[in-house]
Amino acid sequence: MAATYEQYVTGVFSALKRGDLAAFGGAPLPVVMSGVRVAEISPVTAASLDDPAHVEYLARWRQENQRWYPERFEITVEGTARWLQNAVLQAPDRLLAWLQTPAGEYVGHLGLFRCNFAERHCEIDSILRGRADLLPGAMTPAVQTLMDWAFTALDLHELRLKVMTDNPRAIRLYERTGFTPTGVIPLYKKTLPDGTLRWVEERLTPGQDSDRSYTVMRCPRPARLGGLRQSPK
Repeated sequence: MAATYEQYVTGVFSALKRGDLAAFGGAPLPVVMSGVRVAEISPVTAASLDDPAHVEYLARWRQENQRWYPERFEITVEGTARWLQNAVLQAPDRLLAWLQTPAGEYVGHLGLFRCNFAERHCEIDSILRGRADLLPGAMTPAVQTLMDWAFTALDLHELRLKVMTDNPRAIRLYERTGFTPTGVIPLYKKTLPDGTLRWVEERLTPGQDSDRSYTVMRCPRPARLGGLRQSPK
């Protein structure tokens, strides 16, 4: 059963990354605030590799928000294109999506990653606002829209995430969308030979103190969506 479910979910992700929006109901997912459609969510596809503006958005937004990632390194457009190709588009259990205004302006991105097919849970991933001047307050309904889609279309039991504990703004966002903190994972600083700064979960030397941590959060399937279906479809 787990193998069949895995095939279903990875098939949905693959189709979306090809630009087939059938799993989204044939159109970008609408993001609604106070009854008004203010934004839409559409999958990042291979076409973004051929669009310099798309890759530049991803690179610039990552550079501007490095402090919230567990790894800091030199961000380049070329490296970002390789990341998009290898770590996103070719990852069977990963989906990245754009958040756009109805007029097509790019606001940020959000996604899903690291699906546990046997237990039917997945991580909310890559939640990032790239434009602070557009759609104030829209990230909360955008994340909620993606969550509702994931629970219903993918028939998930639970969504999970890890967020830097020193990012209270993000934690408040996740709490507004139904996530509850369930624990803390200490992180230890490691500098690689190439100068990359990385925070890792394993203690590197005896007695080493952690200087950062992850807050672990979970959101079970809302009761309003009903129980898991017997079939993955």
